[in-house]
Amino acid sequence: METIDFKGKLVTVTGSDVQVAIASKIFISWLNSIDPAVFFPREIEIQSVDVSFHNKERVAFIKMKVTPCSTSTVTYPHPRVVFLRGDAVVALPILIVEGKRFVVLVNQLRIPVGKVINEFLAGTLEDVSDPRVVILREIEEEAKLVSITGFTSDDIIPLNGKRKTFSSPGTMDEGTYAFYMEKEISQEIFDQLQGLSAGLEEEDEDIKVTIVPYDDVVKYCTDTKTLATLYLYEHRND
Repeated sequence: METIDFKGKLVTVTGSDVQVAIASKIFISWLNSIDPAVFFPREIEIQSVDVSFHNKERVAFIKMKVTPCSTSTVTYPHPRVVFLRGDAVVALPILIVEGKRFVVLVNQLRIPVGKVINEFLAGTLEDVSDPRVVILREIEEEAKLVSITGFTSDDIIPLNGKRKTFSSPGTMDEGTYAFYMEKEISQEIFDQLQGLSAGLEEEDEDIKVTIVPYDDVVKYCTDTKTLATLYLYEHRND
């Protein structure tokens, strides 16, 4: 058992791998994200801690139960299951070929849903604090859009300001920063990208690039972050 300080209030933390959990970046970030005007955690039970399979020094996932203590007239007597994995980024890359607009999707196996699905390019922040740096890394790792297409950090435009979107806030802390980018390319580069195999072998990534007409994206995708990013793009104010 450990006792931690949350804005002057003592919080009891019990369970497995407590010291590893409370020292991790994703736990500290979650704790700092709490609005003390709404609630503070009275008790936390760490149920499991998993490290990244390609970086054993980084805590990738924490499952825990949190018993909240309200600072208002509302009480929360029962603990809530909380799944921590940290923040992420997602990118909508638009390619313009001979006046026609296309979108880059990546096609990969997603074991939790039991199938291969199409998505926008995405990744977790891990130990990087600047989402733009991560986006540039991901679009190159997953689709070679830096080396082949020539995208740079200047092409990356944020959506929704600097606010994150939350796909499952009832159980998970993950907030996603959304971006888009556009570039005119030749038919030759388009053909080079279509069907390209990419991804990092050391991360067990087996990714295939699929480029589809902009107007057909929703026909190919069932992924929430993809559809939400498309919505943000179509309602942007820039």
